[in-house]
Amino acid sequence: MKKNEVHIGNIIRQKVNQSAFTVAEFAKLINKTRENVYDIFKRPSVDTALLLQISKVLNYDFFKHFKEKEESTNDSDLSESSDYYDLKVGGYADVTYSDLSEFSEYYDYFGII
Repeated sequence: MKKNEVHIGNIIRQKVNQSAFTVAEFAKLINKTRENVYDIFKRPSVDTALLLQISKVLNYDFFKHFKEKEESTNDSDLSESSDYYDLKVGGYADVTYSDLSEFSEYYDYFGII
């Protein structure tokens, strides 16, 4: 992993540890097993639908870390790196359109909806 890349799994682990949830409780809230959650902690990237679900459960905007990264990188760096974001786009989650409204500023940014 490059020096300035966002390792979203580490950030998720930190926020879960700061929350009132045990890993088992958090896993249940995002419909995953404890083992899956520990796997998520190790991932440098997470599917956007899952990240949205995690954001809602922990009441924390994980997407801001990617926006902050972009703001600290100039445009020429972006055009040279097709893997600028290690964030997968796609996937499915049990969220409705109304659930997404609080993250509307990211729709165009990440090409969601």
